[in-house]
Amino acid sequence: MRSKTLKLLKWTSLSLLAFLGSVLALRAYIAQQGAPLELWHTVVPRELSARDIDWTDWAGYLAAEQKVFDEVRAGVTDKLAPEARVPANRYFEGSRI
Repeated sequence: MRSKTLKLLKWTSLSLLAFLGSVLALRAYIAQQGAPLELWHTVVPRELSARDIDWTDWAGYLAAEQKVFDEVRAGVTDKLAPEARVPANRYFEGSRI
């Protein structure tokens, strides 16, 4: 009896693992079929690490934040396509957001 239970448990586990693997593979495939990433998805400005924040003063923090904003402006805002320059896009310079 115990042997049958272990055998059933083994096959159930393998079937569940195969099913979950298939779902994961299908989900990965579907994710690759989506629209290409926008500029704001690809630009990663350099921010202060927790250690850097511990060792800087307020002026240093504000200077680092200004660098982040400048990087985003140069990498995203200034390069927006004309169709992305709408008031609802927070990266558009004329946005109200």
